[in-house]
Amino acid sequence: MAPKKKTITDEIDEATAWPIMVSDGLPWAAGPQVPGPATPSSDLGASALSAIKNVLGWAYRPGADPKTLVGALNQKFKAIPRQGRVDYEYQPSNSVAVQADLGKVTGAQASLYTRAKASLDQMMILLAGLKPLLPDPDISEIEAIRSLVRNEINDVVQQLGAEGGPNVQLVDEAFTFLGGPSWGADDISASGTSLSFRDVGGHLGALRHGFGFSNRWVNTIDEEQDLTNFIVLVDYVNTVYESWKANRKYFDGTETHAFMGTALIQVSRVLAVIAETVDEVCYVCNTVFLGPAERQTIQLTYGAGKPTIFFADLLEWVRGFAADEGRRIINESGKDGVQTFTRTARRLKQLVEGALKQEPDNDTIPDAFRTRRIQVAIGNLAGQLEMAIKEARNIKRVPPPQIYWADVEFRGSNLLIEMGGIDISQDAIVRMGFGAARLTDAAAVDANAVTANYRYVTASTLVRAGFDPLDELRKQKPKKPYTGYLIVKNDDGQIALFELRGEDNEEVVNNL
Repeated sequence: MAPKKKTITDEIDEATAWPIMVSDGLPWAAGPQVPGPATPSSDLGASALSAIKNVLGWAYRPGADPKTLVGALNQKFKAIPRQGRVDYEYQPSNSVAVQADLGKVTGAQASLYTRAKASLDQMMILLAGLKPLLPDPDISEIEAIRSLVRNEINDVVQQLGAEGGPNVQLVDEAFTFLGGPSWGADDISASGTSLSFRDVGGHLGALRHGFGFSNRWVNTIDEEQDLTNFIVLVDYVNTVYESWKANRKYFDGTETHAFMGTALIQVSRVLAVIAETVDEVCYVCNTVFLGPAERQTIQLTYGAGKPTIFFADLLEWVRGFAADEGRRIINESGKDGVQTFTRTARRLKQLVEGALKQEPDNDTIPDAFRTRRIQVAIGNLAGQLEMAIKEARNIKRVPPPQIYWADVEFRGSNLLIEMGGIDISQDAIVRMGFGAARLTDAAAVDANAVTANYRYVTASTLVRAGFDPLDELRKQKPKKPYTGYLIVKNDDGQIALFELRGEDNEEVVNNL
């Protein structure tokens, strides 16, 4: 029996039946709280946490595993036995590391940030030492331009070292301000060219005009040195911009095979949000007088033959997974542990979603549990778990499959397919679907594709598959114009999409 649909009157009665949600700023935990460091509310506390993070590369989070702090200390301080005692010596790291609890700045971002950071000091020295060549410069104007350039260069470098990857929009905007429209987001491409000091626009161009950096105003060796310093500054910025163009694909979603360090920072952020969301669910429960003790009596059911779970236990499981278990799985097992992490997160998401679908005859469910504010809070928790699953999918042990060629032919009542490529798993499945020509959305084709009856993978480079009977394929075949596509999906969910072009392949597809 489906629950009765609520009317506007019911919604108003529900809203006025419970107290208005007011927070005193304290978190409402899912279960007993473990004493720990309080969240800093003063500038001194924030400064202390910032200093700890800068020295150890470790960021405090509520519910964080103390072992991660110990691990960060052991990495940064080396134990040296001396005359019956143990001294600890600080070991500064030359590598770019942001977090020690889960994830670091690695791969393309580390390379990009290291080069930009090494150039930053030189750029600041050159910028500060520039002197105007014009005989009557507007001092206030050129100092304002100098300040703008300084801030924009700093913004770029700081973003390149940001946890979880740089803000692509912010970096693009900063380069647009620095060099003008030619360095805008619409012109980011590996084939672009650097701008000379004479052609650069934006605030660097304004700096050139304001200071008079032109051979026309050079009369002495010292003045030519000032012009040279400006040319070197533009070259430094050009170098950072070229590096950004070459690596931007790793941060704008174009390159799906993300580096593990950056991907783990994103997973870590989502886990922190999940832990907070569990506290928010508990807080919302308290606002409708559904306290911790009563939450332990709410028994969630999931259909005949499936085990039940108490609502409080489910929340505690989710919070433990976000604050400890999920992080530990990936820390200890790396990429091999991601599959276990994803499976657990998916199971928790199913249980949380099931909490929204309790039968009306479940007499352990109080009316307060069915109020809109609790249902919305539980729905938000399910959404955050889905986000964790999505972020974890970016961490792959192997790259996605690729298909370079394919042949299809009728043989009797069978449609036989042979494909060649790389990185195809032994358990990969083969599917065939249809769509518009030059379609790049593999998920759209896969949604209505048909799975081959059998497939055989040879050495991850050759696939043979067959469809028999062809009725299902013919049902999916749309009206012209259309194009046939082959899909190879590895057991980790990564997809290769191949468009069946060419005279022979198109003839077979059209004759289905």
